[in-house]
Amino acid sequence: MRINEIIKERRLAKGFTQEQIANYLGVTAPAVNKWEKGTSCPDIVLLPALARLLDTDLNTLLSFQDDLSEKEVALFLNEVSEAAKKDGFEAGYSLAIGKIKEYPTCDLLIGNVAMLLNGLLLFQGNRIDSYEKYEEEIEALFQRVMQSDRIDIREQAQAYLISKLMEKQDYEIYLATLRERNRIAREIHDNVGHMLSRSILQMGALITIHKEEPLHGQLAGVGETLNQAMNSIRESVHDLHDESIDLRQSIAEATREMKEHYQLTVDYDMSPEIPRNVKYCFITAVKEAMSNIAKHSDADKISVILREHPAFYQLTVEDNGTVGRKGQSGLLWEEEVVRMDGKEGIGLSNMKERVQALGGTFRIHTENGFVIFISIPKRDKM
Repeated sequence: MRINEIIKERRLAKGFTQEQIANYLGVTAPAVNKWEKGTSCPDIVLLPALARLLDTDLNTLLSFQDDLSEKEVALFLNEVSEAAKKDGFEAGYSLAIGKIKEYPTCDLLIGNVAMLLNGLLLFQGNRIDSYEKYEEEIEALFQRVMQSDRIDIREQAQAYLISKLMEKQDYEIYLATLRERNRIAREIHDNVGHMLSRSILQMGALITIHKEEPLHGQLAGVGETLNQAMNSIRESVHDLHDESIDLRQSIAEATREMKEHYQLTVDYDMSPEIPRNVKYCFITAVKEAMSNIAKHSDADKISVILREHPAFYQLTVEDNGTVGRKGQSGLLWEEEVVRMDGKEGIGLSNMKERVQALGGTFRIHTENGFVIFISIPKRDKM
């Protein structure tokens, strides 16, 4: 209960009127009325006298409580869940942080709130602005209870923080691997490739000069071997380059300029090892979607979600604009983009063809904005 509620409850229990309380404390009746309405609070010097008058103590009057019980925490977590469900993650988050400020040393509250907020963030990620900011603040809550006296809270926090650290380390290792592949590809291209090219030219000259057999045939055979080696080198360099593409970084680059003009969120949850065909498909789709939104939509919010599931990869691009040219609606957006493009590899029709070539599903939804949904099944090789 709040102090205003306690004052009113205790006053009525003691049979006092607001005027009597005012006379005893040397204040006005309207002042007491404001206390009970919660529009103002008693002066701090009046609190001891007010507590004695209402036959209570200061802790009760000020609703002071050292900690929350498990039951109280459980009930509060339900409130946070309902607030997030009804009014969005931000509402639940604000309610939770307000309670933590009220009980800053209650590890039971902080640890359980951190777990709940983390779950809500993952569940509602595609609808949450400033996703990374909330993720950092939730991590800070886990950091606060790392040394908790409660073993269960401490172990929850440690498990969460260790998993985050491992994700970060895995990603750093992955980036180092990509950089090494790029380095090897450059070395092969610049050194081995150059030497092979020079050898092929020299062999071509020798074949032209020496037309007599059997030397001509032998030189031609060596020339063919060199050409095959060059083709093999080119394929190896191409493969190394493809494997060294970082999908997360490429998506960030494809959406970077849009952040200047749109409220954009990117929710990325993919493992490092993604088949290169899937990478190219998703990168191309995101670039095309960003271009089409900029050209044809009146949206101000964009959501990009990349998720890896046990059986498939998923990409969703969503905006809150009207479908069609700015100011129009219906399915004209898709028709017009396809008609305006008319170029191979550009437009929704080509996006669809690229997805279907990988055995995937391409769908468009036009309710409450424009949504492109792509799913590609996992295969052993792509």
